[in-house]
Amino acid sequence: MKLHKLLAMVLALLLLSGAVPALAEAVDAERTGTLRILYPGTSGIEQTYMEKVKQAFQQKYPNVAVEIDYLVWTDLQTKFTIMAQNNDWPDIVTTQDFTSYLAMGILEPLNGYFDESLPLENFSEVGLEYTTVDGVIYAVPIGMNNWAHIANAGILEEIGWKAEDIRSWDDIVAIARAASEKGYYGYTCAGANGGRFLFRDLTMVALSNGFSPDDTSEETRPAYIETLQLFADLAPYMPEAQSTWGYDEQYRLFDEGRVAIMHAGTNYTSVAAPFGLHAINDVIPIGFPQGPSGTQPACMINSTALAIPTGSTQKDLAWAFIQTALSPECIDYYIASINMPPLKTHDQDALIAYADEEYFGHGAEHRALIDQFIALADECGLMQPKIVGQSPMELVVQAAMIDLLAGVTTPEACYEVIRTGIDDIKASLE
Repeated sequence: MKLHKLLAMVLALLLLSGAVPALAEAVDAERTGTLRILYPGTSGIEQTYMEKVKQAFQQKYPNVAVEIDYLVWTDLQTKFTIMAQNNDWPDIVTTQDFTSYLAMGILEPLNGYFDESLPLENFSEVGLEYTTVDGVIYAVPIGMNNWAHIANAGILEEIGWKAEDIRSWDDIVAIARAASEKGYYGYTCAGANGGRFLFRDLTMVALSNGFSPDDTSEETRPAYIETLQLFADLAPYMPEAQSTWGYDEQYRLFDEGRVAIMHAGTNYTSVAAPFGLHAINDVIPIGFPQGPSGTQPACMINSTALAIPTGSTQKDLAWAFIQTALSPECIDYYIASINMPPLKTHDQDALIAYADEEYFGHGAEHRALIDQFIALADECGLMQPKIVGQSPMELVVQAAMIDLLAGVTTPEACYEVIRTGIDDIKASLE
């Protein structure tokens, strides 16, 4: 009995000293089960982050298996939809474009889950704004994305331009033309990946011209055709092979100093890192200039977030996993390496240290680039439109714009193909 008392006293002293985890981190060895997660492992950093979360979660729940299905975004969206339709529910799904899921009623409202262990007030208002509809939070941000355009400072200097002088669509075309004359690609798009990237390119430029690409109303028609005309005007200065490219090909060419302007996001360093980060000090994030029918320059903000499907039978475990994903030892690594912080509580020194390790000594440059993206978001950031039926619309836009950029069709004809396809998708969802 005396020995038990002695051990209890020693344990109490260790707890007070911090030598062992606090009671709040106590192991729950009685809980069993399998947690299934759909996650976009499109980069090594994203996979490493999720494996860190899994490891930390299983330290507390050692008898709960965690199965993470790493998928590209388009496959993830398709798989989740099919699983929900077949009543085969994962426990967590990663979201960006989640409006279609809301229309299906398959995301759990999360407002009631937040408490002192993960308080709402710790989150960036912008990050939560994107995952909230009519006051209801449907997903928890793990990273905020600023989808902007980037210009190569070295190329701009060579052709006599400065980023701050880019104020119109005509300026974009002039830069692309001048860069092309010097042997560079003036502008690039990525035509692969199920249409996701081309749709994003169209959306970002459309926002600078005052509309969302799912708006096919007669009122929007002139602005829509203006936007498609811009892409047609840029096409001669783009690489012919881009219809088969994903981000890897685009970012590699930018890192090699061969591209003047392209769309990119706060994922730039993570995607370009395998190619050496040769151009990291030449990356200048810019808002796309105000279009002829627009009211402001624009970059596009969304969030990568974790949601709990309504059909999950382990919602408490799913929430515990999300809490782990937002713990400093996990989220600081992720945010140090990619995207903008979802929380107000990150340790900036820790972020630079993580980034230095991940990007072979380029941590300070990476964080400086993220700070530029953050400042740009404050200056001209607009929320990504929440579009029901976006996934099939992406395929419509992809096919139409590939023809447009190849010179096979006109902006007016391209618009009619997009309008008809999008209207058909809207009708099918009614």
